[in-house]
Amino acid sequence: MLALMTTYSPADVRAVCKPRDAWWTVLLVDPIACRLVLFLANRTSVTPNQITAVAFLMGMCAAACFATGERGYLALGALFFHLGFIADCVDGKLARVKGNGTVFGLWLDFILDQVRLVVCSFALAFGLVHSTGRPEMAYLAGVIIALDLARYLNGPQMAKVRRTMRYRLMKAMSEIGKEDRGGLDRSVAGIGHDITGEPDDGGGDAAEGKQRKGRIRRRVRKRAVHRGIHGGIAARFPWYHRVRERLLAHRIRTHLISGIEYQMAVFVVAPLMGPTAVPYMVGAFGTLLMFFESLLVYKLWISTRDFGKEMRRLEAQRRSRAEEQLVR
Repeated sequence: MLALMTTYSPADVRAVCKPRDAWWTVLLVDPIACRLVLFLANRTSVTPNQITAVAFLMGMCAAACFATGERGYLALGALFFHLGFIADCVDGKLARVKGNGTVFGLWLDFILDQVRLVVCSFALAFGLVHSTGRPEMAYLAGVIIALDLARYLNGPQMAKVRRTMRYRLMKAMSEIGKEDRGGLDRSVAGIGHDITGEPDDGGGDAAEGKQRKGRIRRRVRKRAVHRGIHGGIAARFPWYHRVRERLLAHRIRTHLISGIEYQMAVFVVAPLMGPTAVPYMVGAFGTLLMFFESLLVYKLWISTRDFGKEMRRLEAQRRSRAEEQLVR
């Protein structure tokens, strides 16, 4: 008896794309990757781990081409590297759309990505030493890896700080809500329609109404958390959110030069321009990468200041509620 096969649509593939991504991925990779995912999901039994292996193999082919240092092979290496990056984007989408991703697959994808970066960096530097006759080009590998490592280490730490701030704000707001549920309900009544897009007509049974109020409370707190962490950015740079929303409408994040754009500049654009262009591209895009990382750090610093002010305000509010209850 033949097993039923699930048919996936383009909408299914689009649904598993990241809501925010690098502009290089959105504009130059996803149009190809999404079509490949649709074909592989509907017509083959290829697994995400197999695609990860193909991406790594493409990276090693790129490294072999880079190691020659010759202009034609550098261009071929750029092609292999970009094809490997497309495959690297396909494996995650394929895993999400078919639901067959594994924890080991996540580890494998991460490790092979790092190995590919290191091998290609040393291969490119070796090729430049060979083609230019300048031994100082060997240091380029360390520069490429160090800049990417700085970006990689900074990102998770900032995400950890943001998660901690959100958790502490949500916890403080939940405690105040338990002590003064009436006040929270009045807040819900005031902005519930704006958040849910539905009028609060009091219809439905008691259980449904209770669930709806719970959802609204969580959304109220989520909005308050966003205001408590990002309010300073909006006050100082009112244009930022307008630009951000326009970019997000196309799934492009405001961090325009991230690790992806940096790697593509070093391993795709620069080799296409020839051996002499590589060190200049590394310097230029390395500087841009650090500039945008510095902007993220500055934004995080402002958020931590807003977080401190909001926590102090919530603590004062909690104490005021406690004193009122004692008087009663």
